[in-house]
Amino acid sequence: MVLALRLDNWAKRIAVLAVLFVICAILGFFAISHFIINTVSDDGFVVLRATLISAAAYFPHSSRLQARLARVELAEALEEADLARAESAALSAVRLSPWNSNNQLLLVSVRNLQGDMAATETAMRAAVKLAPHSAQAHWQLANLLIRQDKLDESLKEFQLAVASDLGSSLLPGTMDVVWNLSEGNVDKLAQVVGTDPQKRLMLAQYLLKQSRLIEAVALYKSIERGTLLDSPAATEFLNALMTAGQHELAKDLWDYLVAAEKSAGGQSLYNGSFEKELIPALSQFDWKIAHSEYAILSLDAAAAHSGKRSLRINLTGRDTTVLGKELSQTVVVKPGTRYRLECYAKTDRLITTEAIHIAVADSASSAPIATSNPITAESSDWQPYTLDFVASTKSKTVLVTIRRTPRFSYDEPSKGTVWLDDFTLREAGQSQ
Repeated sequence: MVLALRLDNWAKRIAVLAVLFVICAILGFFAISHFIINTVSDDGFVVLRATLISAAAYFPHSSRLQARLARVELAEALEEADLARAESAALSAVRLSPWNSNNQLLLVSVRNLQGDMAATETAMRAAVKLAPHSAQAHWQLANLLIRQDKLDESLKEFQLAVASDLGSSLLPGTMDVVWNLSEGNVDKLAQVVGTDPQKRLMLAQYLLKQSRLIEAVALYKSIERGTLLDSPAATEFLNALMTAGQHELAKDLWDYLVAAEKSAGGQSLYNGSFEKELIPALSQFDWKIAHSEYAILSLDAAAAHSGKRSLRINLTGRDTTVLGKELSQTVVVKPGTRYRLECYAKTDRLITTEAIHIAVADSASSAPIATSNPITAESSDWQPYTLDFVASTKSKTVLVTIRRTPRFSYDEPSKGTVWLDDFTLREAGQSQ
């Protein structure tokens, strides 16, 4: 279908031109208005306050202009007149764009400066309703409720705030607020944190800093092992316990983390036969193997006193061989209690001018407490080694290690191979 417009006289032509002119004028007006509104309402565009007031008055139906005017007036609300204009602009922005939560938050700010807590809470709840997933909105409502001494009501809002994507960044401040206002009520803190494992671990670390050890440990052990194993924060928590000197608690949690079986016969030392893989991140109470220029340590599946593996020590032949940090395990002991350490060792082509010993040292100072008989070159087959010691009354942990201490500043290099296996550490009775 074809529409034909006959402009066969000047009257018709003038009428069509007039209509086109009006349409163009209207479109131009809307384009210019749109440009002005977008420019003036942009917070990144510097505009005089008087210009903004004039623009808002000229375009009273622009929620964006009214919102920016409200923000500017709030920033300069030092006089009652300024606050009145901010209130009017904020109310206009809310009326023109009732589904915009940011406009409601502007009204919240106005009501807050006016000191009307009831009206502020009403506006704040309206903003939360419009943005139920906004962490900032829930956070502001929670703090507003705190200011009105409504701690129990605020807990739900804090929980919703920290449950969001921004929750981890908000959680430290939230815990401080709830901790101080609830006078250290752990149940209220747990209510805010909820069931998220990572946040519960953060709470456990927080409680540790507050010296609430029993609650911190209980919270830690309430988290599934697999989740803890995947989280670097889990080992950080263990390290923090050890730094605080809480070795018994740390050992209990470490046992839970690695699923350590209860040792038969009162065995205190872990992985004494080297059958379990060594995990550096979880070496708090397992064997630690450190780099050394004097020896190379490895697990050997080709030689074992029992089981399938042993520890192999290849001496590198470097002059003035010093051993002490290459192998160690931290063991929790009872102060003042007598212990017996037993193990097996064998050697191959061992050459050394100073003896190599199994040793027990103080965890804090690394000073030797007791040493075994020397491991000699004649030990070509597995030989037992035993040492007795009494745990210090001032320490709850000892280090099981190997030692070679040169008598002089220089001695001949040590060469050859030493294997160690089947370590046991058991109580031998109370010291007198």
